[in-house]
Amino acid sequence: MPANVIPMSERRRHRSQKLKNLILPWLLVLPAIGFTFILRYYTMGHAFFISLHDYDIGNPPGKFTGFENYLFLLKSDDFWNACSNTLIFTGLVLLLTFFIPIVQAICLSEVIRGRGVFSSLYLI
Repeated sequence: MPANVIPMSERRRHRSQKLKNLILPWLLVLPAIGFTFILRYYTMGHAFFISLHDYDIGNPPGKFTGFENYLFLLKSDDFWNACSNTLIFTGLVLLLTFFIPIVQAICLSEVIRGRGVFSSLYLI
């Protein structure tokens, strides 16, 4: 038999191994994909479905109202007050947890003498 000819059984084994290497990772990831779909996307879709109804716990999902719940929400002063509070809170959190430490790091990097002491005090 010539040296460059691969026996048929060897080729089959090589093809089988390539197929295993392609399928096995997907089989290992499949449960995670399934749980992600169920816990995230199905629940979001179901919540949207429920939001289109006047929910009745005794007779779920209740009377279909369409987008009336959303129109009521957009007309509500409490909703817009909550949105403005959320924006203010988000701005303050960004200011206190992002910009102030950046300014502190820039100031600390400018210090030449006693950098170790200032770094230690900052961390403490």
